Amino acid sequence: RARPPPPKRSFLDIDEVERFARDRGIKKSSLRLCYRELFRRGKSTFENAPDVSARDMKLLRDNFTVCTSEVVETKTTEDGSGAKMVVKLHDGKLVETVVIGHSRSVDDGGHDETRGDGEDADVPGANNKVFRNTVCVSSQVGCAMGCTFCETGSLGLLANLTAGEICEQVWHARNLCGSTGVRNVVMMGMGEPLDNYEEVLIALRAMTHQAVFDMRQRSVTVSTVGVPASIRKLADDAPNVGLALSLHAPTQDLRATLLPSAAGTSQTLGRLTESLRYHRRKSGRGAMIEYIVIDGVNDSPTHARELGELAGGTLL
Repeated sequence: RARPPPPKRSFLDIDEVERFARDRGIKKSSLRLCYRELFRRGKSTFENAPDVSARDMKLLRDNFTVCTSEVVETKTTEDGSGAKMVVKLHDGKLVETVVIGHSRSVDDGGHDETRGDGEDADVPGANNKVFRNTVCVSSQVGCAMGCTFCETGSLGLLANLTAGEICEQVWHARNLCGSTGVRNVVMMGMGEPLDNYEEVLIALRAMTHQAVFDMRQRSVTVSTVGVPASIRKLADDAPNVGLALSLHAPTQDLRATLLPSAAGTSQTLGRLTESLRYHRRKSGRGAMIEYIVIDGVNDSPTHARELGELAGGTLL
């Protein structure tokens, strides 16, 4: 839905920043220096980036700001390993961002047995443990999908987030986590990411941009209730980004009851299966399956058997 623009755009709206720079003759190298000031040197402003001309810096400073949102509430878990942040957007709307901390054991040689191929090694801390933070970000205020078990779905769609507002949640999480940083991002917060496709795609580019967050593409996961056409687009545009499917039912009829968006002819389980197969061919790996077990609804032995047949024979 239409929203009033902020006084200054977010510096994390990288497509907008790059378009502005191109139109005004600001070199790409100058932008990289500004991003490095923020993300490599951990500064709170890009205004002191070295080797950027006064003219270019004034143009950027007058039109962009590091962050358009603010954290207005933080609740931390009892053991301090995680937190939920309430983030206030520039127009007063609120979204939630969750930080999930988890530790993993390493062997005596310092090797993390759970680390995937190509992942950067972690430095083990006390008791041969490595600590990682995952941040769960929102992509919309509210959601149009109407899932019957989801509180956000009861709100309806109130607004789409910009790419900058999505990435600012990672920025806030990094500030909260301090030296442990953020290792993974999952788009499993408020909203349906593929219903805000263009902004999500720009946000993915910023998260994996070497000069910005510099995250591995496989460390970022997009969760969806299942939008077949957009799953295909994601496979073409960002095949190395992880995909998670909110399945929650092994049959079309039950799924359409729990997830009203699945009732449309373009969103059937058959169409979804076809798009997931296409995504697997392009990405080289299957989607992660999410399944909330609801007492007396989708938890019978028959449901379990149907789920196993569907996942093993079709989805995976």
